[in-house]
Amino acid sequence: MTNAFKRIRREHEKRKLNAIEMICSLGNALLNLQHISSQQVVHITLSLPLNHSSRECIFINITPMEECTFILKPSFLLKHEDDNSENVMCSSIIDYYINRPNAIKHICLVEFSSMYNTNGTPISKRKKPKVI
Repeated sequence: MTNAFKRIRREHEKRKLNAIEMICSLGNALLNLQHISSQQVVHITLSLPLNHSSRECIFINITPMEECTFILKPSFLLKHEDDNSENVMCSSIIDYYINRPNAIKHICLVEFSSMYNTNGTPISKRKKPKVI
């Protein structure tokens, strides 16, 4: 499929056609090369999302910590750590929950996860709760 798109692009550059004609040609090529609907072709060509939700969902991994997988910190953060440092993992929702402020110690993990932001900044209350 990539070769077909490259061929169409070269063809349009040679003929100096406008962008609308090129998008139409790319859409037709995509529609003909794969078994997808014209609506999906339009969404892909225009970079539109195929679905939209009014709710934001969150996944809480409750696997025991010994068996849990973790995400490594980005390399630009790891460069600032010592070579022998064991602080190489990103903080998870569980880490934020364990270290939550005393004012919200009474709430459970599910409520904490849905109601509070934990995106690397100090914990703050969400405007709209997430769906668990």
